[in-house]
Amino acid sequence: MLRPASMVKINLSGLLSQLEQTTQVLEELNLVHLLEPEELEEGFSSGKPLGYGARVSELLLDIRGLQKVLEVEEGDPAHPIPGAELVRELEPKLAEISGPIRKLREDLSRTGKELEETLSSIERLSLFQGTGLRLEDLSGYRSLEVVMGSLSPEGLAALEGEGLVVDAIVTEQLTICFIPADRSEPAAQLLSQHGFKPVEPPTGKGDPAELLAQNRRRAAELENELEALRGEREALATRHGNWLAAAEEYLAIEAGKSELPLRLTTSAHTFVLDGWVPERQFPVLEKALAGLEVHLEEDPVLELPGAEAVEGSEEASKTLVPPVKLQNPGPVRPMEFITKLFATPKHSELDPTALIFVTLPLFFGLMVSDLAYGLIYIAIGWLIVKKMPHNDELVMLGRIIIIGGVWTAVFGTILFTEAFGMHFSEIIHRFGLPDPLHLYHSDTHPIFDKFNRDHGLLKDNSVNTLLIISLVLGISHMTLAFIIGLVNITRAHGFAHGMLEKGSWLIIMWGLVLLIPFYFLDSGIQEVAYLGLGLLVVGCVLLFKGEGPMALMEIFSVISNGLSYLRLVAVGLADAALASLVNSLSGDMFLPIGILLWIVGHIGIVILGLLGSGINALRLQYVEFFPKFFEGGGDEYSPFGFKRTLIQSPNPMEAN
Repeated sequence: MLRPASMVKINLSGLLSQLEQTTQVLEELNLVHLLEPEELEEGFSSGKPLGYGARVSELLLDIRGLQKVLEVEEGDPAHPIPGAELVRELEPKLAEISGPIRKLREDLSRTGKELEETLSSIERLSLFQGTGLRLEDLSGYRSLEVVMGSLSPEGLAALEGEGLVVDAIVTEQLTICFIPADRSEPAAQLLSQHGFKPVEPPTGKGDPAELLAQNRRRAAELENELEALRGEREALATRHGNWLAAAEEYLAIEAGKSELPLRLTTSAHTFVLDGWVPERQFPVLEKALAGLEVHLEEDPVLELPGAEAVEGSEEASKTLVPPVKLQNPGPVRPMEFITKLFATPKHSELDPTALIFVTLPLFFGLMVSDLAYGLIYIAIGWLIVKKMPHNDELVMLGRIIIIGGVWTAVFGTILFTEAFGMHFSEIIHRFGLPDPLHLYHSDTHPIFDKFNRDHGLLKDNSVNTLLIISLVLGISHMTLAFIIGLVNITRAHGFAHGMLEKGSWLIIMWGLVLLIPFYFLDSGIQEVAYLGLGLLVVGCVLLFKGEGPMALMEIFSVISNGLSYLRLVAVGLADAALASLVNSLSGDMFLPIGILLWIVGHIGIVILGLLGSGINALRLQYVEFFPKFFEGGGDEYSPFGFKRTLIQSPNPMEAN
């Protein structure tokens, strides 16, 4: 669980005649992490796509074109289509539905374009309404030039003053000037000086008012026609959308399979493939390929000593370093999302996923620690998982929220006995709820109280105790990080190197832990402080030897990292203060307004808790925990295969 899956490097070779069947088997198994060939030997070259690839690409292009017309982006994963049925009816059904859909596309385009032109004509005709002119009156003169547009009164006066206007018609939106043809050039200069904006006259002949009415009627007809076409598109999308999306998924998979040879080396008659397979599943691959005329063997390069030791070095070849396949049990697996969000572990590193499965939701739950909020988080996570089951990232995020909600509810029930910022005894008393076991009477106290009131057993020591607990958690968390770092470095470079690089920091940290209480906080035991001082000196010597004098400047970062864990209490107190304020204000208001404020206020606290506490819990992993042992940079295991959400089973594409 703390180590990535053990991998074996394979070499697969066979006749080109077997390549299509081999591709089908490899894709269905989804086991082989392919390696790109680094160097091509004499007589070998990169492969060419399988024969059916061109036909698949052509069909895929047609399908995507039809999807675009119907505006179909996703299918319905709840109703997958059997693969055999899809393959059998693919081309006949595509031929059947493509005609109506293409006609619909043409009708939509034509109607939309005509409507756009009609609306443009309406806009221009509306400017000429009320001028008293017919459209044919605006052109056809030999001695006059007609200028139409937006012109200020000052501009018109200037034209008239220069004797450049024979006649002018002015409306609120338009000025029409009749200018002598032989004076058009000075008139144009004067117009530009006064900000004249020309307007293109409408085409046609007749009264603008009559034409405007005709165009408005035509626009209404076109809008109705367009609405009908959109209804037809919606009906076709409802009828064929899921099938088109499933066909697109199927053809995309087949196109990807047809391109497998591009990642292989081939000769005139044979092919060669290199890759990685999880060691436990190598027999599965052997069994699946047993019926084909291919040769499968383990590549002995895996047995090279120190292969993991060179991982990450510039000299290391990618063919020597296995890809990383994290192996965590079901409940822990969602936390791989958090690990990979930071980085994919190297194959030689310990996988921190199982550790953050405990620490991340623990920190989150301790910060919020409220039964009601915890149940709400569980519900939010459940809804995300339920409503988006085919989005792997969102499903993992939803499950992480559920786990955090469980810890929140547990801490809220056991440590603080709170819901919505109120103690259980207060809720029972205020709302008259039953308490048959008499667990939460007014004289029943929780272990901690966030405001040092008499509610808690520790009374005015609650917050101080919580601060101490947060520091203990922080020191333990950092200790674990340094120990894992020591193990990682020891595995790669030996114990001596591990002690200089990580062990020194571990010794320094514990030296400070034992030293600070006596010398700086006036508490602790003097002999323990002397031990801490000795550890600090030893740790500094090791650090100086391992990383040089500049590393000593970073010693105080250990203190700041430890103090950073105080946020476990600080953020929780802030949320509790907000909840208390909302409860107090809503209780003093007119009942309907108070209820609304209470609901809105606690929704805000739920959101702030999810974001604020979530980000702070994540920060403790990414800033205080991971950098002490986790470098990342591994090549994630990505086997050759495709995810199916809209089709039930893979079926080979028949070569045409």
